[in-house]
Amino acid sequence: MNKELFSEFDDFAQKGFSLIYPALAELLPMKPSQRKELPYACKELSEYLTTEREMLSRPYWTNPRLLSAYFHYFLVWNLIRLCKLFPQINLGTLSQKCTFVDLGSGPLTIPLAFFLARKDLHKKEITFICSDIAPQPLQIGKNLFEMLRLKLAPECRWKIEIVRAPNHKILRQIHTPVSLITMGNVLNEGDEKRKFSTFEQIQHIYDTACQILDETGKIFVVEPGTRQGARMIQILRTLVTEEMQENDFDELGEENGEVTASFAEDNRKEDDWKEDEEAPNQIISPCPCGISCPLTKQFHKQNAWCHFNTKANGIPKELKELSQKAGLDKESISLSYLYLAKKELAEKLIKKEQSEHKARIISDAFVVPHYKGRARYACHERGLLLILDSAAMPMGTLCEIKFPAKSIRDYKSKALLCMLKESKYKNLKEMEQIQPVPEKSEKKTDAAKQKSLKPHKASAQNAKKDRQASRNTNKIPNKRTPAKSAK
Repeated sequence: MNKELFSEFDDFAQKGFSLIYPALAELLPMKPSQRKELPYACKELSEYLTTEREMLSRPYWTNPRLLSAYFHYFLVWNLIRLCKLFPQINLGTLSQKCTFVDLGSGPLTIPLAFFLARKDLHKKEITFICSDIAPQPLQIGKNLFEMLRLKLAPECRWKIEIVRAPNHKILRQIHTPVSLITMGNVLNEGDEKRKFSTFEQIQHIYDTACQILDETGKIFVVEPGTRQGARMIQILRTLVTEEMQENDFDELGEENGEVTASFAEDNRKEDDWKEDEEAPNQIISPCPCGISCPLTKQFHKQNAWCHFNTKANGIPKELKELSQKAGLDKESISLSYLYLAKKELAEKLIKKEQSEHKARIISDAFVVPHYKGRARYACHERGLLLILDSAAMPMGTLCEIKFPAKSIRDYKSKALLCMLKESKYKNLKEMEQIQPVPEKSEKKTDAAKQKSLKPHKASAQNAKKDRQASRNTNKIPNKRTPAKSAK
């Protein structure tokens, strides 16, 4: 059975999104002039957070104009991404009373997304410890959460505790066993003074987080679906699987500020995909199993990275209008994420939905020469796959596949060719549309020569008729001038 990564909003989530902007109007009231200026503030903050990050001389939350832009634009878009993903995140069995820690919580984006997307958790007595170095977004986010809970689900028994502290300090201060640690857009906002490398910062957060998890503890990390966001997730992934060290990332170009992944050729054999030693934690999602990532050693070759897209539908009309005015309208949304747990627990969570016959689609659909339909790349325990005739499967789908009797690799990417289990074609041969082009030196057979001459003979005969008709036409006198009499 195929399982899509993203879900559509249910009635509860839709109602929640319809209440967000009225709630923000109460929490962050704006004058008409400020409301008119809001699209320009969103555009400016977007540039600060992406291409012109060094131009942001002070934190955006200290500027009321930019703070309002963040809540009205960035918060809501982030909620939409997470609310489409969270219904598919298997949290396993949770105790009636449990603790979640949200690092770098900002305006409580992740707790708000859980509230809107996971109504099934409302009966649990969950304590969210939300930390950040900025107190104002935390407090506004908590007030927004309480307003939505009061209007949507007053029976929800969650408790929100906000703590002003950096990530490494709050983790050392927590002595209660934690069932889930979440991080949203945290890894790409490390130490700006660069006292430690990116690898060291992520390694420190990961090692400290693992120490406070209980026996059912899990970690969920999400970043923007950009090249930089995917790079942060890739670093964390290598720490989880113990595949690489910091110098490996230096070789891949960390000093240049960006690392990219590729679907290009990897020279390793299929047996090399297996782990040499078992790591204490295992990835639950999105990876189909605890394998070596087909993209890890290829970051520097081509412009591709591990992320997932879905359509930006069901968004509030206020957000759509604001996005259009700011010139930041979106047709799709994207993210990169990693969800992991201790090995024994992870194996239980993935046992029901993942197997050797399932692969995760990681690309858009594209045409493959000589084969019918469009194909997509996918990750599998055997490495990178090319699933033929799979355009109907959305990006991120965990789908059932079948391999041909003999392994066949794509000429360009060296990915293994395969098909969807429910494909209408029985084998790869039926999908071929190969039309061999004869070599220039190849001699034509007599039959082929005769066949090729037929059009030329017909053309010659037609040309002869045209010339004859032309001569006959010249013999006809011009009606406007009388014909000269013969002498």
